[in-house]
Amino acid sequence: LAIAAPNKRFVKVNPGFCEILGYSEDELTSQNFDHFVHPDDVDGTLKEFDDTVSGHRHSNSYINRWITKSGEIRYISWNSSDVFGEDVFVFAFGRDVTDRKLAEQEIVEANKKLKTAQEIAQLGYWEHDLETDELYWSEEVYNIWGLQPEDEVLTIDQFKKSIHPGDIERFDKEQENALSGGGEIDIEYRILLSDGSGKWVHEIGNTISDKEGKNIAFEGTVQDITEKKELELLLKQTNRLALVGSWEIKIRDEGDHVMYWSELTRDILEVEEEYDPTLTDGFEFYQGESR
Repeated sequence: LAIAAPNKRFVKVNPGFCEILGYSEDELTSQNFDHFVHPDDVDGTLKEFDDTVSGHRHSNSYINRWITKSGEIRYISWNSSDVFGEDVFVFAFGRDVTDRKLAEQEIVEANKKLKTAQEIAQLGYWEHDLETDELYWSEEVYNIWGLQPEDEVLTIDQFKKSIHPGDIERFDKEQENALSGGGEIDIEYRILLSDGSGKWVHEIGNTISDKEGKNIAFEGTVQDITEKKELELLLKQTNRLALVGSWEIKIRDEGDHVMYWSELTRDILEVEEEYDPTLTDGFEFYQGESR
């Protein structure tokens, strides 16, 4: 508890307030109270006090930081009365909310780190309520789909329309398997964006059940794997191009024609380096219509 005069000095503080800040009552009443307030909160604290004294206060509660005698920072939540007495005193009740504020800051910081991690990994969180059919996406999922969270409320039908027609049947089957007992979703599929472009995504999720074991929701993550898929395709194309050998045939008058193979052709067909087959022998390496 604290009582402050218009000159911005405490005229009375209780033992609880002294204990929070580590000062004696004489120390706290010997200087203007803003001397003990965190420098970044002084202006706001003085404005709040002046508004209370002048009768223009908009709120009965206010949180600010105070510096203890040992140099620690404490958050105090104040509830003040209207001014009273001829000398216009302000009566205020303060509660130490430091632990709560620090916990809130940790949550905010953790959310920032999570958001950064999601952006770097292009990984988002989603949830599908099976009872209401409502769909929740984290900000990064919207980024992957090239949408803005404020654009519109996304429904499950709208989401499914974004899945590539060639993958929708496989997606539905994966979801049905999860609902019928599998419990998990793990699928890669293509999506179509509003600008006509496409992406590959990898979705992992699981069902959520109520106490009776009824499936009530899906939740999981989805990651943009377009670059990975493009690299895989490039690698396949490169390998296909790399596995192209060459050959030539030397025609002999006596009819025993010789087929010459390049080094890569020998590697592909797994023959000795010195092996130069006859035309007849060479054809034996080809099967069916290729022969």
